Amino acid sequence: MERSVEPASPGTASPPGSNGGSPPWPSFDYDLFISYAHLDNEPLLEGETGWVSDFHSILEKRLGMLLGQRPRIWRDPELRGNQYFDQTIAHGCENAALFVSILTPRYVRSDYCRKELAGFCERAGGRLQVDDRSRLVKVVKTPVALDGQPPPMDKLLGYEFYRIDPETHQLHEFRVHSPEDRERYLGSLEDLAEEIKEALELLQGPAANRATGKEDRSDQFVYVAPPSSDRKEEFELIRRELLARGYTVLPNCPLPLESEELRQVVLAALERASLSIHIVGCRYGVVPEGTDRSVVEIQSRLAAEQSVLGPLERILWIPPGLATDDPRQQSLIESLRTDPQVLGRAALLETTLEELKAVVLDRLEQQRRTAKAAGTAPSTAPAEEGPLWIYLMHTPRDAGDAGDVAALIDLLWDRGFEVRTPLFEGSEAEIRGEHEEHLQICDAFLVYYGQGNERWVLKMLTDLKRARGLGRAKPILGRAICVAPPDTLEKPRLRTREAEILRTGEASGFDALTPFLESLVRR
Repeated sequence: MERSVEPASPGTASPPGSNGGSPPWPSFDYDLFISYAHLDNEPLLEGETGWVSDFHSILEKRLGMLLGQRPRIWRDPELRGNQYFDQTIAHGCENAALFVSILTPRYVRSDYCRKELAGFCERAGGRLQVDDRSRLVKVVKTPVALDGQPPPMDKLLGYEFYRIDPETHQLHEFRVHSPEDRERYLGSLEDLAEEIKEALELLQGPAANRATGKEDRSDQFVYVAPPSSDRKEEFELIRRELLARGYTVLPNCPLPLESEELRQVVLAALERASLSIHIVGCRYGVVPEGTDRSVVEIQSRLAAEQSVLGPLERILWIPPGLATDDPRQQSLIESLRTDPQVLGRAALLETTLEELKAVVLDRLEQQRRTAKAAGTAPSTAPAEEGPLWIYLMHTPRDAGDAGDVAALIDLLWDRGFEVRTPLFEGSEAEIRGEHEEHLQICDAFLVYYGQGNERWVLKMLTDLKRARGLGRAKPILGRAICVAPPDTLEKPRLRTREAEILRTGEASGFDALTPFLESLVRR
């Protein structure tokens, strides 16, 4: 025998709700049923409390804060006789809204724990889902291989309360009383409590969301690609932020490790998403059966294909200063940075994690506003309309009497373009801020090489390369260098593959720009 059951905390019965067009959900006597192996709650040292007891106590308090009332949790802290145990198991399993498993090697070997899970699933019939939330919740205290987990737990993402050292591969379970573990432990518990709260509110029906005043964003699906093991913490932080704000995060199941099955699962999730986020680490990651590419690279490639076929937007993030010794990962990172076909229309960010979160949330909000204005779902939002914006980059001297920028601005305006030019007055931060804003939002870029020197031109091209790292989320339609008078020794020798070189002169004027401008309109 493995475990037993604690009476529910005082509380009001959960009101019946509905699940779309399904019959109303019944009233439940308990909010949660915690299933665990008794061995996993034995204190390691005399005078300590058990891991499961600590987990129960903290979860109950945090969930109560989120719900606004004390949750009713069913768990038995003591070992009891078989007859009493069986009776209470039947009652708890059949009358709980959600089933929480504390997964460990002992749990999967326990007949009683498996019996609890089977009993809950049998009682639920085919109603183990409420919208996109599962009524089964997997808490992983100690890792267990997927093929060793009892179904349907093996199909669920788990809330992990452990880490494995990437160098030594040593297991370390989080303990709330350890100062080194507390932040990670509470972070995992916060994710879990949010998930449970969302599921309970869905079971109670739409009135629960209205009572909290929380905006419903569950119709916006975000694909957060599971990364290599060295970036797991950042992945969890991004996922937690999105879930806390009400977005539906995919994938919502463990990814298969067979290439064709993996492809099908990832594509099915990407087809629902309006945005995919890919975190790049220093490790190449796990390579599934039937392929020589890692799970990380496969997800990135499938998202790139999906973004061509539909409205999916992509954000890739490389932590600043990332270094890797793996040649495969070096090749992947280099291709993302330099190969337009590999990167596609994605925004490549090499910023802090906080800046990544800001870009993600801003992009999702833009999608929502666009979709709301068009009366469509965020994933089917129409493309932006209106004139194309050109950022005409030039030096202060070109704007004066010595340059011909004013005539070029008039030409672009007459051709139907919206023109943006650099700011030259104000603080350094204001000037730089406006420059970076133009790099993010303009459709095409024209570097006016007049009074400036070649070093300045190359600096402008470098800034264009950094545009994606600043949060640019749309493709650049064109970039060109307008080589204008006065003649210098440097200008005839200018060569670059980063932009078209358009040479003007006193006789031809700006005729050399015509093919470039016409190509922008065609795009």
